[in-house]
Amino acid sequence: EDLLFKILSVLCSIRPRSVQDVEDYVNKTFDQQVGKWANKEAHSIKDCYLASKTKKQAKPINMPVDKIHQPLCKEALGISKLDPTVTCYILGIVEYMGADILKLAGNYIRNARHSTIISAEAVKVAMRADKVLLDFFEQDIQQMMRMEVKWMDRSKMSYNELVKDIMAEETRYLSEISVVTKVFRKFFSDALEAINRPQKFEDSNEKILENIFGNLLSVEEFTAQLLGSLEDTMEMFADTNDAGTDKSPLVGMCFEDVAVEMEFGVYEIYAENYTESQTQLADLLRKPEFNAYLKQHGSSLCSNFQEAVHYVLPKMLIEP
Repeated sequence: EDLLFKILSVLCSIRPRSVQDVEDYVNKTFDQQVGKWANKEAHSIKDCYLASKTKKQAKPINMPVDKIHQPLCKEALGISKLDPTVTCYILGIVEYMGADILKLAGNYIRNARHSTIISAEAVKVAMRADKVLLDFFEQDIQQMMRMEVKWMDRSKMSYNELVKDIMAEETRYLSEISVVTKVFRKFFSDALEAINRPQKFEDSNEKILENIFGNLLSVEEFTAQLLGSLEDTMEMFADTNDAGTDKSPLVGMCFEDVAVEMEFGVYEIYAENYTESQTQLADLLRKPEFNAYLKQHGSSLCSNFQEAVHYVLPKMLIEP
């Protein structure tokens, strides 16, 4: 669900006004093969939607376009009018990517776990077995979010649009941190428990984890609290704001509150540990015992997990 919202957020960030806007953006920023098939599927869904509106024979649309259209315009795009086919096309891209991810996760749990239940963790791990999706979500997605300035100058946003943009960015950022803590950190914890018993390394397991991941759990908790505070403020504003007024949600108080309590200090602690983090990670990746465990158990999770540990994890650790 987080991944699909991430894709939806990226597609909405360009403030598209036509199907062509979305198609061009997908062609420019998605992997060539993924973009080609995603656009093809989206066009097919759009055509079925138009056929259903003209009462022609058409296969059913899975996503409730009409139900989502108005909230997408007002909440995500900040506009009042938009051709429904644009919403349909955006949802078609999201649906295609979701189906591709679920297909990959289904193959993973069937082959590696011998199960029929697709868990959230299985999706996150299995996704990294596909190089295209790995590159898309761990590299291209961040580039696409930063490319927003090329599509729309933030200075032209209204206050409400900027608040929603900040919340979308915080949601994406929290999802990235959660992948590190729930996938990579857990794997490292399991690995150290297996290979450092009795204690072979100079430091304890917890000390090694702390050196590599720092206080990332505290950063994750702080980010979740800040995002929750922003969401609560927006909900209170929506409940109290009368239709037609020009009032805006005063989210600045959310940042003032955490600044007064010096809660942003979690980042100072994380930053001070970052050099040690990279050194400790490099040291651990040079240990034969860890590499043997990574090769054996990482490969059982997904074929590219070793590459993810070596090349993706260091980039994700730098973001906070």
